[in-house]
Amino acid sequence: PADWAGLIAAARCSAPQACFIADTMGSGAGAALRLDGDGFDYVLNSAAWWDFRGDWLLDEQRTLSLVAPTISFPESRETERLAAQAPAPGGALEAWLRFRLLFAAVFSGGWMLPLGGEYGFHRRLDPLRTTPADWEEAHLDLSAFVAALNALRARCPGLDRETPIRRLSAPEGDHLALFRITAGHVLAAERG
Repeated sequence: PADWAGLIAAARCSAPQACFIADTMGSGAGAALRLDGDGFDYVLNSAAWWDFRGDWLLDEQRTLSLVAPTISFPESRETERLAAQAPAPGGALEAWLRFRLLFAAVFSGGWMLPLGGEYGFHRRLDPLRTTPADWEEAHLDLSAFVAALNALRARCPGLDRETPIRRLSAPEGDHLALFRITAGHVLAAERG
């Protein structure tokens, strides 16, 4: 952590607008706490792997938020492409992709979508070898939906910053209800 703090401070001397994102995937939220105060602007969370049943993501989110605002993503270089994981073919694919994109877009202070996710690409990303030549034929086009999600975040400031998340539904239930508030405590929040 001290090395990161020094590197980030030095980099900001010559590029004050630089954004630093901590990728602590596989380290656990507790390990990410060691980066608190080191200057990271964001930290990646594990929303892409959540089954919408257990409480582990909500626990992780509370911990990571102590370090920096978090970024959600529906797919990454560590995952198969979202369209390749889809549970059902045909029209259900688009609905499932929309659901996963919507969740990633509203769960955290930030969100990202790797190139091609909006077109249902299937080939896994390789950070060392994927090039523009690997562009696939679009299986669908969700670019307007992604633009609408970004516009929603711009219209609703509570979605575009890190805010506390509470589960309203029972864990392991047949449905999920989450409540995101715009302040640390329900009584201080203007909206949810």
